[in-house]
Amino acid sequence: MKNESIKKIWPEISYQDYSHGKFLIEAEGYGLAKAETVAEFLRKRLDKNRQHILDNPAELEKYMASFKVIGDKEILDQIKIESEKLAEVMEEFEQEEISYLSQHPECLAQ
Repeated sequence: MKNESIKKIWPEISYQDYSHGKFLIEAEGYGLAKAETVAEFLRKRLDKNRQHILDNPAELEKYMASFKVIGDKEILDQIKIESEKLAEVMEEFEQEEISYLSQHPECLAQ
């Protein structure tokens, strides 16, 4: 059996007034697909955890400390707001990416 190491990349992204802490992009299931644009990848990856919690609110408990300063509803509301903000910012980012790629077609040739 080969001893293969898995590469892990932990970038941080800040775009306009959106800032996201470190996140994993290079591990099984999280890599950037060849046919995928950067905007498509970031849109899915940066919102993955938020959407999981919004779709499964009962799982919020495992992310909470033993004491609560604010309630579950307030946390879920804030997660929804952050998810909507990401969608708005990624729309603008995608338009910039499309514009850039139209001016630099060599980036698409592989």
